[in-house]
Parts: sequence; structure tokens; C-alpha cells
Amino acid sequence: MKYSLPTNFLSPSQVRSYATCPRCYELRYVEKWRTPISINLVLGTALHEALRRVRNVLLQKKLDSRTPAELAQDAAEAAAEAFEADLQSRIDRETGAEKTVDLSSQFKNVGEAKDMAVRIASFAVETLVPLDLEMGLKAIEVRIWGLGQPYDAGEEQWQKENQIEPIFPFPFMAYADAMYESSLKDSKTAHRLLTPDYLTAMQVTLYRLPWARAGYPEFRAGVDQFCKRKGEELNADHDYRCYWLETDETRDQQAIDFVLEVAKDISAGRFPPRVSYMCAFDHGLPALRRSV
Repeated sequence: MKYSLPTNFLSPSQVRSYATCPRCYELRYVEKWRTPISINLVLGTALHEALRRVRNVLLQKKLDSRTPAELAQDAAEAAAEAFEADLQSRIDRETGAEKTVDLSSQFKNVGEAKDMAVRIASFAVETLVPLDLEMGLKAIEVRIWGLGQPYDAGEEQWQKENQIEPIFPFPFMAYADAMYESSLKDSKTAHRLLTPDYLTAMQVTLYRLPWARAGYPEFRAGVDQFCKRKGEELNADHDYRCYWLETDETRDQQAIDFVLEVAKDISAGRFPPRVSYMCAFDHGLPALRRSV
């Protein structure tokens, strides 16, 4: 089958978008409508930038020159800067289309959302830096090669040198936040600490697959989850959990089949709206939202 993808590749966020509402995927990636982006994605961007900046200090072995309080301040500043930059940007980085930001009902105003971004970032750094040191952080913002057909010359050369057979017959772009000696992890925010949904489980399943297929079945993939809780000071006992993926060959194959089905449906132009889904786009279904 010949696959025809609007961005010439798939990614975990695209698979999630299509699985959530195929019509929304079409409006965003194919027709490039003005995109309503959840404020929660802006919060996630701020968290990732804060972790990237502090983990970079760790990787450069300059941690001794920074106190825990200074690292937390670094994280807070990085989160605030990333939040403002993402909020002010009116271009959807994935599609190039214009975007708006949906404030959601959780926050009264932008300032409250920004305060939450700073709060979570500082808490995440305080929580994860000791764990990163214990687990032996090796790399950050790791691009997962070997999932699909080579997207660029670097991936093509790596696949040839390591004799890797791609899993998907099209490029698949995926990045993990942190890699350790025998594992990798992604960071997520949530309103409550709950077991991640099946789409997140599928995402980290895909992250792990190249190592499993290369003969490292003990390689693990997990998710660091942080609670967006208002009120009292955040603490590791109530507002942080690490979930490690539990999988086997059957579940691995189910994740692969799921992505292939999504790719086939996109290529065939099948974009039905999801009935009863409160769509962020206005395409004939009711929607309530507050934009900034």
C-alpha cells in the first residue's frame, strides 16, 4: 500500500489526534484550519523546556556549581519564558497553520495558568534531578530512530550501520524526554494522578520497540506524571508518580497494528467526526471554549 500522509510522517501526537477525532485531525493537518490549542499543551511545553534546561546542566556535569534552590529558580525562569513564547506564537509548530489558545475551565486567566506552569516546573526539577542522578541520565530530547522509514540522511545512515529494519513503511517521528542506561521516560502533566490512558501507553510502547527488536527486552519505558493541583504546596507523595510500561509481544503488535490502521485511514481520506465528542473545532458539533 502507498501511504499518503499530510506531513509526510506520523508522530505520537498525530496518532492521538486522529484517534480522538478523525475530523479534527483533517481540519488541523490536512485543511490547516486555525487551530485551537489547549492551554494544557502550553503548560506541557513549559515543563519540558524547564526540564531540558536543568538536565542540560546535569549532563554537562555542572551540578555542583548550582544549589537546589538555584536549579528550581532556573526551572521557574525557563518555564515562564517558554510559556510566554508559546502563548505569543500564533503558528502551530506541527502544521504551520495559525493557532489560538483555549484557556479551558481550569484557569480564570492567563496569569493563573502561567503561575501553574512555573509551580509544576520547579516541583518537577526538585523531584526528578535526584532520580536522574540515581538512574544515570545519559541524554535528553532523544529522537527515537528505527520506528519508520528514514526521515533524513542521519536516520538512514544509522539504520544501515546498525542493520535496522524499520517497523513502519513510512517515517515516524518520536522524541523521549530522557534516556538512561537501560530505560527512557517522558514527562506529562495531569489534573489528577491516574494511570495514563491507552494512547499514552501506546506511545511509550512504540518508544521501547527499537530496543526490544534489537535484542534488549529488559529495556524499559515509562512516564513521569505531575499533578496540576492548586492550593497547597506540591509534594512528591501526592503529586508525582512514575508509571513503567508493562507489555509483551502481543501488546507490542497491537500498538503497531493501531498505528498502521491510523495511517491507512488517513491515506484513504477517512475523517469522520467523532459523535458526542466536544470538538475544539467548529464543524457543526457543539463546542464551548474560552480563548486567549
